[in-house]
Amino acid sequence: MKNQKIENRKWKIGIGLAFFALSYSSFPILPAFSAPQNSWQSVEKALGRAGGEADGVYRVTFPRSDLRVRIGGVTVKPALALTSWAAFQPEGSSTMVMGDLVLLSREVNPVISKLSEGGIEITAVHNHLLDERPRVMYLHYHGDGDAGQLAATLRSAWTSPPATRR
Repeated sequence: MKNQKIENRKWKIGIGLAFFALSYSSFPILPAFSAPQNSWQSVEKALGRAGGEADGVYRVTFPRSDLRVRIGGVTVKPALALTSWAAFQPEGSSTMVMGDLVLLSREVNPVISKLSEGGIEITAVHNHLLDERPRVMYLHYHGDGDAGQLAATLRSAWTSPPATRR
């Protein structure tokens, strides 16, 4: 009986941690960002969408609302675990970008190629979910350079696979 209680507690803690990790990875539930400064106009233009700035970091999110992902009988909402994001931060005369792209398995290689061509490094490719259909992968990246050029590379990468992102 005691072992069963311990196992149940471990299970509940694991589910809680997984939910926290998934929630944290989707920026819409984080505190609101302020309106961007004019310095991010090149990023907005290149990405085709606005983001927000907080503490000197400019963030843009891209929910994959084009995907219909299910785990068992449950539909995964884009805001929960299917939101790509990019965070830009000035570093001296350069800008650093890092983020996470939500991709179908067939989209991973074309996106890696485009990011690499544009000088953005891949830092991880893995999954955040288990037994989802269709299979979803998460590609983490990092780059340094001109903010507008980094944003243009990102847009080029995520528009290269068959599925378009809006």
